[in-house]
Amino acid sequence: MNRKIFETVGDVSRFSHAIIIHNAASLGIISKYAREMNDVSSIQQFFLLNMTAPIVMTSSFLKCTNGCRNSSLRKTVVQITSLAGSRPQKLMHLYCAAKSGRDMFFRSMAVEESKVRTLTYEPGAMDTMMFKDALKTNDTEFRANLDRISGEDFFLSPKESASVLVKLLEEDKYENADIVHCYDVLGLNVNV
Repeated sequence: MNRKIFETVGDVSRFSHAIIIHNAASLGIISKYAREMNDVSSIQQFFLLNMTAPIVMTSSFLKCTNGCRNSSLRKTVVQITSLAGSRPQKLMHLYCAAKSGRDMFFRSMAVEESKVRTLTYEPGAMDTMMFKDALKTNDTEFRANLDRISGEDFFLSPKESASVLVKLLEEDKYENADIVHCYDVLGLNVNV
């Protein structure tokens, strides 16, 4: 599938900047505690989407852009992360593991691909379908925490967070391979 995507693009030398953004993710199984995680197939499917797919897509992106005749082509890889990548969250064991793993993969890739700008962007708590899906949990403590977050001033719309990401990409002043938190860019002191 990913080969077809990049084959469709064709010759990328007509572009001045090639960007791939890895935003696709799923929560995984948040109805079970870690001690109940014994369905190998479900776990494999989760990691196929949340770990394997972005790695393979990035490999194809780099292959497509590295073979470009335009030696001045700027290349940027953006991966969307979460505070769950660095802070354990109840019932979000698979999601936390995938985000943490992706963060480290892209930081390691940046060491190997020094000419590729790599940004890991933490967009903050947002009003998304994923957030609404998490609210469907049966765990009252977990749901209460999410309800609290959704009522805070720092609970963002996707548009607000995306605007910060666009600004970061346009200004291009972040340290390569850094994890940039939306709240830091907005000057918000948030303790979720």
